Amino acid sequence: MNMTFLIIIVIIIFGVILYLGTINPNGKKRKNALQTFMLPDEKVIHEQYAAVSYLGGHPPFGQPFIGGSMVITDRRVIFFQDSQKGIFSIPYEDMASVSIETKEALTVTRVVLVGIFAPLWKAKKPFLLIQMKNEIGEISPVALGFTSIGMGHSEYPAWTTGQWFQAISEQRYDWLKNRRISS
Repeated sequence: MNMTFLIIIVIIIFGVILYLGTINPNGKKRKNALQTFMLPDEKVIHEQYAAVSYLGGHPPFGQPFIGGSMVITDRRVIFFQDSQKGIFSIPYEDMASVSIETKEALTVTRVVLVGIFAPLWKAKKPFLLIQMKNEIGEISPVALGFTSIGMGHSEYPAWTTGQWFQAISEQRYDWLKNRRISS
């Protein structure tokens, strides 16, 4: 009984640490930096702070990072790591495709709960894959992950990977449709 209680306490502490790790005292700095990067007539569709991870794929974007921020606008998707790493964006016109992919992950919680059988019970973690045209005209992947306990703006709560996929797909479609109508 003591061992079970100890495991529950460890899991609770781990969860609190994870949650506190997503709270960002510089959230206003991030939001202001993103807002200054946007065009005056650009409309925000969704924004999320400190809960977006760049998983890699496109060499100019650098190494993977955790705890970034992301904004979907009516023209593009904007990513922000921190003030040292800066901001980058992917306009809808440069997106070749958007999809949800999965990777299997072995989490610490599963190892604690299941022990030696943990490798048999891997979680499938979804991530967003954006295929984009790069500077030299080739298609490059950009992989993004999202945590559910992120710091969303009060009117923009934290989203799942599926919600990000849906919103980006819809905005990209609307942008392409409006571009064809005006041409």
